[in-house]
Amino acid sequence: PGRMNAPRESWFSYFFLPVGYPQSVAPEYYDYQVWDTIQQCIFFVNMVISTQAIMQFHGVGNPEATALGATVLAMTRMVLGKAVALGATVPGMLRRYKRRTCAYRMIDEILSAAGHFLEVLAAIFPVPVLMYLGPMVLSFEGGVRAAVRTVILQHFARSGNNADVTLKEGNQDRGGKLVGLPVGIGLVFV
Repeated sequence: PGRMNAPRESWFSYFFLPVGYPQSVAPEYYDYQVWDTIQQCIFFVNMVISTQAIMQFHGVGNPEATALGATVLAMTRMVLGKAVALGATVPGMLRRYKRRTCAYRMIDEILSAAGHFLEVLAAIFPVPVLMYLGPMVLSFEGGVRAAVRTVILQHFARSGNNADVTLKEGNQDRGGKLVGLPVGIGLVFV
């Protein structure tokens, strides 16, 4: 256990599929993961583009900007975002996520796209409301995402393998990042 058996198990299976796949997960696991991985790749492309915008309104390239100013802006955006994220993770919300998982998964994606769009807008129109609205939306979305994914992954685990399903989900996200980030970086230079 814990080591890859080369003759019987592929590298891909070892890192990305739960042990005992497909019997160890719900039947819809494969379809969900295909679309989730595509979404992850697109998410990380969006992240590169919005990160470029974030760097601009933090003063990168502006000779009058200071490291202190950029630090204060970054920290206040982060603190405000984390405070807002608490609203998505109160225990009462988990009951809602369990009852309407599909709807909240879609809301999560809409919030993610809106948050990244607000970050880009903040670079174009550096007004305070836009500078703080992006991280607030993205932090709230992150709380929704984490809670909804927990519900979904618990549904997929079928043989006491919740930890393995969660681990492989994380690896699939990292795989999406390894694809999405280089594509996003390439688009920034176009």
